[in-house]
Amino acid sequence: MTEPLNILSRVNRSKDTIDDDLDVYADSDDYRAFGYSRKPVSSDPMINFIDSTGNQSAFAYGHLYQTKFDPSEGITIEFTEHVVSIRGRRLGEAFAKLVSQRVVFVAEADRPTAVLVPDDLPVVTRLEIADKKERPSPR
Repeated sequence: MTEPLNILSRVNRSKDTIDDDLDVYADSDDYRAFGYSRKPVSSDPMINFIDSTGNQSAFAYGHLYQTKFDPSEGITIEFTEHVVSIRGRRLGEAFAKLVSQRVVFVAEADRPTAVLVPDDLPVVTRLEIADKKERPSPR
């Protein structure tokens, strides 16, 4: 009698390959501005925003309303009730992955870390989350 296969075995995937599909933020890891999902279809329903002090806020992709990218200004993400502003350098690839719902975390670097990140890698130098109710409306 053979043992029944679990669902991971049936789709020819192990827990190790699933872990490789998703970047996870850890304080002890080297700095990375963004974490990505490499799953064929995005099933990660939230983006985790981590400021340079380690505080974290996560927002559901289902509440994402609009994203904008201006290379000189950065990325602006508008959710139903919040606006997130991301400033830094080399943010273009992250914006493309954000639009396809592949970004799982955004991490702001503290000043010493930002200076050490090589110029050819992305770095988030400022991360701001504002409640839409507190923002003045544009005139």
